[in-house]
Amino acid sequence: MEESMPGSELELCYERLFAQWLERVQGELGWQIAETRPAGWIRAAYREHGELPAARFALIAFERKLCCVLDAFPPVAAAAERDTGLRVDIRAGSTPPSPDFPVGMVTVAESAIQSNHSIRPECVRKSRTPFRPT
Repeated sequence: MEESMPGSELELCYERLFAQWLERVQGELGWQIAETRPAGWIRAAYREHGELPAARFALIAFERKLCCVLDAFPPVAAAAERDTGLRVDIRAGSTPPSPDFPVGMVTVAESAIQSNHSIRPECVRKSRTPFRPT
């Protein structure tokens, strides 16, 4: 008699439901959230909130991106100014999710920030590599 591993069937079901939800949200938003493995925060949002409607998930992603940008860019700009003597424009702008921008838009110095899950402020703050303009 073959012994089954506790939780494995449940874990497979959970992963299948998560993948189906993620695919549905991506389709509704017209947005490729994860090309390979979804970022940990996406899994955490699913774990904490369940199958959120796409519009609600978009708002969470937008708020996260805005927070990450506001946390990450001031130290980067300060390091660039310190290392080069040049003042870096870091004015952040934002457009919340809407029919025209289903996932919203965050800009810094009028340049759109494309990623909503790869900026990790804790890594930026710890970086001691000086900025060198090309």
